[in-house]
Amino acid sequence: MKPALLRIPNEIVLLIAASLPLENRAAFLRTNKQLYNLCSADFYRTALREDGGTSALRYAARTGNTHVAALFLERLGVSPDHRFRDGLVTATTCLHVAAKRGHVDLVKLLLSAGALVDARNEARRTPLHHAAHGGALEVAKVLVASGADIMARDEVDATPLHAAAKKGHHLVCEFLLEAGALVEAMCKDPQNEVDDGYTPLHGAADFGHAEVAKCLLAAGAKVDAKIEASEWTPLGCAAAEGHVEVVKCLLLAGAEVNVVPEVPLRLAVDGKWHEGVLGMLLDAGADVPKALEGLFHVDTATRLTEFAEKWKSGALNKDEKEKEAAAVGVDADTDAEGDTPMPEAALPVPLRIGVPQTA
Repeated sequence: MKPALLRIPNEIVLLIAASLPLENRAAFLRTNKQLYNLCSADFYRTALREDGGTSALRYAARTGNTHVAALFLERLGVSPDHRFRDGLVTATTCLHVAAKRGHVDLVKLLLSAGALVDARNEARRTPLHHAAHGGALEVAKVLVASGADIMARDEVDATPLHAAAKKGHHLVCEFLLEAGALVEAMCKDPQNEVDDGYTPLHGAADFGHAEVAKCLLAAGAKVDAKIEASEWTPLGCAAAEGHVEVVKCLLLAGAEVNVVPEVPLRLAVDGKWHEGVLGMLLDAGADVPKALEGLFHVDTATRLTEFAEKWKSGALNKDEKEKEAAAVGVDADTDAEGDTPMPEAALPVPLRIGVPQTA
């Protein structure tokens, strides 16, 4: 049986809602879905009178509310390309927000209303960048089918494939590659935003996404690609961060373990000192003397020498170390915002040197 309020004629309910202050009316609408559907149009007409409807359209984009969006787009004429601040980034459109949050029906509605499929925000990112970053595969498909530029570049020349690779969205990576994204596209190193040569494979290695690394390698990514100036390879990035599964993947793909000048073993020592990673590099033929050449602290050099001797002699239980590596170094978990969390006790990873670091 319906609650008493819902048995009242719709006209009376609308009169009740209209008599309430705006903030109380918002609470009234949240009482029941049927009330919301009935009264939201009147509520948002009031919002339209106050701010031109733009805040309501932003709300619709964040929540995926196609009912509200349709009201403002189709009946009240609010522009689908209205620009606003989203967090720290300005010039964001509703399509950016809906794309990142995976609201595929709202994305379709905005596009049908004439939203620019390749609208750029302040950081020069497009809705496809946002869909890739958020792992919104179905949204990415809709955007590409609507003519989105699959090789759009943001302010540091990153493509949507870079965004998906860094966040570990291997299904989105597979789709973008199938749709024509260049696996060897290069952007600026996000660590300093100056060095060029940072590929999607560097991104997967930096953030510990083995499935993405496998996908990119299968598509022809160069396993030993180097970032300009710093000359780090994907193996060096993964070794420095202690991502054992990515290190294993890259070594199986033929990564050069003694590549110079940035030797992965030295980067692993200067970085997280993950013993599973160190052991894998040693088993793959890492040259300890070559790694020692770049170490500036005597105690660190001594520690590496002692570890290498114990590992090679079998004094360390390799099986146990590999189990530990698998437990700690698998593809990084992500937090509620989709970001890779930093272990609390993690040591700082060396900056990629080559040019002055930007603020």
